[in-house]
Amino acid sequence: KEGFVQLAVVPVKKGNNIVGAFVIGILLNKYTWVPNTVDTYFNMDAVIFGNLFAENGIISISTNPSNIWTSVRSIPSPIWKKLQMEEGFEGKAIVGGIDVLVVADPIKNFTGQVIGGLAIGIAPDRINALIRTNQTRALISISVGLLILFVFAFLVYKDTRKPIDALTKVMTEFGAGNRDVIINLKTNDEFELVGDSFNNMAKAVKAHE
Repeated sequence: KEGFVQLAVVPVKKGNNIVGAFVIGILLNKYTWVPNTVDTYFNMDAVIFGNLFAENGIISISTNPSNIWTSVRSIPSPIWKKLQMEEGFEGKAIVGGIDVLVVADPIKNFTGQVIGGLAIGIAPDRINALIRTNQTRALISISVGLLILFVFAFLVYKDTRKPIDALTKVMTEFGAGNRDVIINLKTNDEFELVGDSFNNMAKAVKAHE
């Protein structure tokens, strides 16, 4: 019985001579590994087509019930024409009565003959859903970022407001003639250095009066 098989062949050498080979194959007929992998990792619908002239050209399709290829029996004509010319297809195609963005490449046998194709498509409503999802994620990320920025700004304001008010108060009193005023800031930062400098200045001014 004929079937589509994905092969991996590794030659076995003895010296410089090839004396055999390891051959590993996966039967693609009705085996959904490739389409399901595309669906899982790329969120797109994939299908493998077989004989160009078969009544039902689909030999493997993902198990996703919303797969756009489920309702078709053979690959759309514009895609097959490109594949028969050993060319890939990129663009819009009508699949199941709707316009779908499709990328397809031919599958060849060991003689180079085109015997099938792998097509990946995505429907417009799915594209719109992905866009909406990405927009939602972007808005959430921006909102979280703004919230973090607001909290950080509030904490900075809270930490700086108190020493600034204290410095303003003692400077005002000193300017009004109170030479005994001092400030005691324990912030372990530049505000504490400013406070110590003010106290030294106040002591120096008082000593020279």
